Amino acid sequence: MLVLAGCAHINKRMSSWEGHHYSELIRSWGAPSRVVDDGAGGKVIVYGEYVDGGTSGRVDQWGNSHARNNGYTRKREFFADKDGIIRSWKWRGL
Repeated sequence: MLVLAGCAHINKRMSSWEGHHYSELIRSWGAPSRVVDDGAGGKVIVYGEYVDGGTSGRVDQWGNSHARNNGYTRKREFFADKDGIIRSWKWRGL
């Protein structure tokens, strides 16, 4: 249930930027991780970060540790048209 609520919150937050110029987003959210040309005159504005989920692991029969990092990348992408207006978005990771 909490995951669904988190998804709805992110969707609402992301969709609220549709129709705004991407410079407004940058003023509000700060510098993006990167801005990439989309090949059609527009821009892809990317906010991404690595979330450290800690490590877990096991020790095999010889005493060797097999640790696994449980981190993931959280990414928010906005797609702006040639006039700089955000038309769509997508996200991954809560």
